[in-house]
Amino acid sequence: RYIFHMPRLVETKLGPKLADGETHVVRLRDGRHLLARSWPGRGDPVVLLHGMLDSCEGWSDFCRTSHRAFIAFDLPGFGGSDLPSRPRISAYAEDIADAVEQLGLERFALVGHSLGGAVAVGVAERMPDRVSGMLLLAPAGFGRIPLAEAISIPGVRNVAQMALPLALTHRLPLRLAYRTM
Repeated sequence: RYIFHMPRLVETKLGPKLADGETHVVRLRDGRHLLARSWPGRGDPVVLLHGMLDSCEGWSDFCRTSHRAFIAFDLPGFGGSDLPSRPRISAYAEDIADAVEQLGLERFALVGHSLGGAVAVGVAERMPDRVSGMLLLAPAGFGRIPLAEAISIPGVRNVAQMALPLALTHRLPLRLAYRTM
């Protein structure tokens, strides 16, 4: 096992590094960006994929308490990441696989929660020789994602892009969204 240090990440195509164990922007091959947070530690890094209406920040407390190396992504369309190329699990998985490739991760474990669980399976299908293990926590999202399809409708996408950051900073819209789902 090796120790995963931030300088190793800096030497990859990660983009601007803000601080040790902090936030990074990963540029995808098609020019879109994914936001990632990394925490240095021992062993192969663990790639963390969040669920619906969450972001990489949801993993912060967990990552600070472990000695493992972690990289948590904002899935496409969530947090600080650009929208996916299309509203399909396969598109999310392609973007995460591209980001993992851009980071130069040769071997890693996957943890996916809810929607992130379905994305993790897609990533593992694309990179079976690199995935050392996978843990799915209440996996969902297998099949169609009606919310993602609705957001891809012209006009709705623009409204969602403007409203989502505001909605995610207030408790009432979050509660209503969770109850609706």
